[in-house]
Amino acid sequence: GKLSMPLRDLTADEKMEQEFEILKGQIIAGNDNEKLVKDFKLMLMRLMNKSRISKKDGQDILLDLATLGY
Repeated sequence: GKLSMPLRDLTADEKMEQEFEILKGQIIAGNDNEKLVKDFKLMLMRLMNKSRISKKDGQDILLDLATLGY
């Protein structure tokens, strides 16, 4: 038989972090869709404001994006 384990519900912040990681992976993989990058930056700013990502790490990511032309 199959093992079935109930998953706990994610908090709003955990869902946001999960979505952030998905967007980050898509950008790293080469997806340069303008809306995707805009959504990624917006989510990055939200996570920085909630202190889920440090300001320094967030600024480093934004600098990397700017260097790539985003």
